[in-house]
Amino acid sequence: MAAPLSFTEAVVRSYSIARVFPGDEDALMTAIDFHRSGNVCVTARSDGTINAINCISGTSFKSILTKKYGVELLRTTHHPDCLIWSSQNDSNDHSIRYHSLFDNKFLRFFSGHTAKVTSLMMHPTADEFLTTSLDGTFRIWDIRSPESRGELKCGEAGRTLCAAYDTDGLVFGVYTGDGIVRMYDARNFTDGPFAKFPLNDETITVALRPILQQRKFSGKLDVLSLNFSPDQQHLLLSTNAGLLIQLDAFEGKLKRIFASHPNANGTKLGVSYSPDGKFIACGADDGSICMYDANSGAMVGTPLKGHVGQVFDLQWNPQRHLLGSVHANTLFWQPNM
Repeated sequence: MAAPLSFTEAVVRSYSIARVFPGDEDALMTAIDFHRSGNVCVTARSDGTINAINCISGTSFKSILTKKYGVELLRTTHHPDCLIWSSQNDSNDHSIRYHSLFDNKFLRFFSGHTAKVTSLMMHPTADEFLTTSLDGTFRIWDIRSPESRGELKCGEAGRTLCAAYDTDGLVFGVYTGDGIVRMYDARNFTDGPFAKFPLNDETITVALRPILQQRKFSGKLDVLSLNFSPDQQHLLLSTNAGLLIQLDAFEGKLKRIFASHPNANGTKLGVSYSPDGKFIACGADDGSICMYDANSGAMVGTPLKGHVGQVFDLQWNPQRHLLGSVHANTLFWQPNM
């Protein structure tokens, strides 16, 4: 694998496929994540297959099958051999599983959610993680205990919920399906949100109106995922209107809208900031990946072509000049310079 390079427009424009990891014709990939060291990548498939990839050699070194549950959301923990993941199969078991790759054993089950989990994120430094669910709740968990250490009721069951930590883990944002992003102090979240960012703010509404009209979108605008920029200055919202909204993370003011990537059905697709926060990679429903300048909002170069269908998830490696994406297979992208 290539040594880390500075993130410039020229470098980002040169990204091309560096590795292809074949999938299975009867199952689709659902998730991808990198360990914080940048040395290990893990992927999940709808049939319950979890693969681990060495990012230095570019080779897969572990494959395990959890067919009983299927895997929907997958995250590395602080230990490179341990994962947390949620099930995909439609069942009454919506526990989060703490899984050891080393000996393929479940270390712990985290029970409490009564419907599908919609967000799963590890705390950047502590042994904690957060979840949201279609049961209408947000929860924080200590990885050493099977019961959640805190819960927020976020409205009616069935609403779209998502959440994310900032890069220090001191703040998290929660979208509660009512058109508002709420910001919480992670240490005192039971005190309630310290800020609320409504999507029906006049500035946002006016800016979105011509784009939504052009796309003939007349439904309720919902947020499907949240991402804080690495410098914690911005909050990126992926929406069911097939566009990205970037807000000021302190005041909730609209900074820019990214709408050049095709997403006709407004489905949840992969989106990730580059490690320095200068660029945004966003999956599209036609299998391409669009690169945006995070500051100007302009698309960088032409879309990357490689997948045959919508890019369900993508992540930038936190330590290496490497982008991973998934659909039917897993692709690694690197600069070709």
